[in-house]
Amino acid sequence: MKPTNHVDELIGKQLRLLRLSRKIPVSEIAKTIGTDELAIWRYEKGIERPSAGKMKLLCSVLEVTPNDFYDKPIPKKAAQNILTALKDVPLSDVMRRDVSGTTELLSLFTRLQKDAARSQVLDLCRHLLSEQSNTNEP
Repeated sequence: MKPTNHVDELIGKQLRLLRLSRKIPVSEIAKTIGTDELAIWRYEKGIERPSAGKMKLLCSVLEVTPNDFYDKPIPKKAAQNILTALKDVPLSDVMRRDVSGTTELLSLFTRLQKDAARSQVLDLCRHLLSEQSNTNEP
């Protein structure tokens, strides 16, 4: 086993986020890239480093590029915006409703590099919620 470092941990976290956002089970990833579930778990934890060949297969199954594994961590301002947007949503609602696309939305939101773009996304969400409450839709 190769020694790992903080980059391996970052790649592992991104692997997990990408896998979960696409709702792909560990077993499917493992089977597709020719390894076992324990290896995928070890990649996601940053304990083990996938080979270049495995990374290529992971990119293929997740439909991403290698750059997607090296995304910058969420900026502080983006995190604050997300928390502000979610502050009125009871945690029980989030936990009870496994809202489709939530993980993907958060993943995409964190990739937006410009504050103006993040603000536009939040404004759109607020507008849609306002419309929804005006029409009394669930």
